[in-house]
Amino acid sequence: MEKTCPYCEKTFAGKRTDSLYCSPSCRQMAYIGRKTKVELLPPRSDQHIASGLTGNDDTSAAEAKRTGTSVSTDTLPEIQKPSIDASEEKYTPYQSRFLDSLIEFTNERHQQSSLETCLMHEDLPSYSVSLHLRCLVECLLIFSELKFLKVDDLMEVCNAFTYMVRSKNYALLPREYPYTDAILMLKEKLKRVCLKVENADQIKFRLTQQDKIELIATRFELAKFIPKRQFNELDFEHV
Repeated sequence: MEKTCPYCEKTFAGKRTDSLYCSPSCRQMAYIGRKTKVELLPPRSDQHIASGLTGNDDTSAAEAKRTGTSVSTDTLPEIQKPSIDASEEKYTPYQSRFLDSLIEFTNERHQQSSLETCLMHEDLPSYSVSLHLRCLVECLLIFSELKFLKVDDLMEVCNAFTYMVRSKNYALLPREYPYTDAILMLKEKLKRVCLKVENADQIKFRLTQQDKIELIATRFELAKFIPKRQFNELDFEHV
């Protein structure tokens, strides 16, 4: 049964009669889009406010020691629950600390105006870099959900970041472009991971919670201006 995804508007064959989106990615992006429109309420007096959220340190350290593959980096206001049409979603919404952290992080960045300035024309260097960046961000988020990842695939993405940093367009990025430093940091992190696992065939690739929040926020911001492209559709040697 063919359906049209309400987020990306692509036609897909639904595996279930109640499936609404073509992929988990579109479903997540649509949900985040709805929640970011909800006004934040002030925190309750009995609610603990922290500077950020991290994963279980013991678990993360144990996995990093065992696999050597984690990409690492160095309570929130109460959010009003959005009303969800029963015909649109088949589950009861619940409070997610991860989503709350993601929404707060995205709202605090206020990237909209700077992105509109930098991405207003497709022939600008920032547009070309952003097109390739969105693809690489999608790749990293997909990698983090895989049970095992081929090291060759990770190295290919790492090389893509290297090409992008060395490109003429990257050098010509305007001062107000919001992802210049983030691209460089991602390149360095991936390079360190690739050096650790260069002799392995496959690894478990995981992101810290903060890394994942930053990548999802970047994808959400870029999706308003940049189309989604597959890795093999882009030439990273000539960004």
